[in-house]
Amino acid sequence: MTILAILPFGIYFAIYPIYSGDFVNNHYSPEKLSSFPKKTLLTVVVLPGCPYCHETIRFMNELLEREPNLNIRYMVVAETNAPLLPFRKNLSKRIKVEKSPKPKDWIVMAKGGFPSMILSENHQIVHAWENDQFGVRAIDEIIKRSK
Repeated sequence: MTILAILPFGIYFAIYPIYSGDFVNNHYSPEKLSSFPKKTLLTVVVLPGCPYCHETIRFMNELLEREPNLNIRYMVVAETNAPLLPFRKNLSKRIKVEKSPKPKDWIVMAKGGFPSMILSENHQIVHAWENDQFGVRAIDEIIKRSK
């Protein structure tokens, strides 16, 4: 009986896991090794071949559709422009895709974890989140600051 009661919930959470970022706003403050604009900006730091990085595309497109005031850019940590094409092709035209000017600096700011999301405002980094920390509380903060 117990197994039959727990099994449906186990299957559901295996498919749709709850991340720690949905309960608490765990973030970190990276060293600022690049310039950021004055306007509130969410920078998604990605690697070209990273499957988790490519999974953020659909989510960011939906988030921008829901909140058109957001300013989002993708910073692709790459040496050439070729890896930017899959991101440019699949992201909304309102999301900027850039090649990192100093890849090593962006790797340090992302703490080696990809994708990482960095929120900046007034030329300064406010917070940064690793992929599994980027949950509803982080999104709420980004939306609040972008209004």
